[in-house]
Amino acid sequence: MEDQINIVGAGPAGLTAAIVLAQHGYKPSVYEMSPDVGHRMNGDFQGLENWSGDKDV
Repeated sequence: MEDQINIVGAGPAGLTAAIVLAQHGYKPSVYEMSPDVGHRMNGDFQGLENWSGDKDV
């Protein structure tokens, strides 16, 4: 497949979508405004429900 898909956000959902799409032959590109993945969660995806704030919604 030659389809290009853009994903905005490198959170758990965005990264999962990119992996699944790549496994099915697509070429996903993930765009994140923060300099690193998991930045808003203090680098700990397990703290997702504890550290999300109004800005993240």
